[in-house]
Amino acid sequence: MKRAIFLSIAGLTVSSTLSHGSGYIPFDTYDANGGYGIITTYGDGPLVGQGIDNTFNGVLLYSESPITEGATTPATRFSPLNPGWLVAVTGTFGLPNAYYGYISSTVFHYTGSQTALYFEVAAFNGTSYDTSDIKGHSASFTVFGNSGISPPNPDLLDNMQPFQVFTVPEPAATYLVGLGLFTLLFRKK
Repeated sequence: MKRAIFLSIAGLTVSSTLSHGSGYIPFDTYDANGGYGIITTYGDGPLVGQGIDNTFNGVLLYSESPITEGATTPATRFSPLNPGWLVAVTGTFGLPNAYYGYISSTVFHYTGSQTALYFEVAAFNGTSYDTSDIKGHSASFTVFGNSGISPPNPDLLDNMQPFQVFTVPEPAATYLVGLGLFTLLFRKK
């Protein structure tokens, strides 16, 4: 009898230790922001202002250490993602009924013990962010929890802001523009 009570108490202790800090982050920008959604749009080109569609992939990136970044801009469109980010989950943009610009995916199951996690959402139209010709990422944002991040709740993404994707010119086009500017400057002298 004493052995059974001891094993029961030991089992409860292990169970509570394993569950401490675990939780779920819903990766759903359609239901986030109090139900108003967080849309991702084109920032340039012929589709400027329109929501991106299901040809775009997205990743929810996270870090246990603070990373503070602004959203991608035309000036930073060539920059790679910060190497400090880890991939939480991936998804595809676009939802049924043509609600493009939103992403929904499986939840991110966090098993660590941090009560604050740092996030960023990246969108790209190819197989990876670095090799895509249209891409962008949100500003970094923080999600707080009491014991890890739980329970599942789309409002956990309310700290995220809308962001845009930008066309990244081909290296040859950039080279030609630079060469043309250099020629104009040389010719004026």
